[in-house]
Amino acid sequence: MNEQSNTMGHSQPAGAGRLLQRLHPADSDGEAIFQAACVECHSPGDDMPANMYFSLKQENTNPTYIAYKSHGGGITMPKFPNIKGRKLDRLVEYVLDHSLRK
Repeated sequence: MNEQSNTMGHSQPAGAGRLLQRLHPADSDGEAIFQAACVECHSPGDDMPANMYFSLKQENTNPTYIAYKSHGGGITMPKFPNIKGRKLDRLVEYVLDHSLRK
């Protein structure tokens, strides 16, 4: 997998930012954004049902937390500051719809 470092030193798939920049609000549903930015690191594991990508603690299954993590990144997750507004809302909805609750 080709990777590039973001400003915080975390790596993200090469081309992910360029692909997201080409997505327009009219054609960027949550799944398209997820496929462009997230699926290389977040794909269903063998222990997950089909189309489920995350197993989240109950306290993290809310739009505020998902938006915060998606936009701000984390220790091993790159930031995606270019995902914002309606695109971020669509991604958050997609992630919550495709997550198991612990």
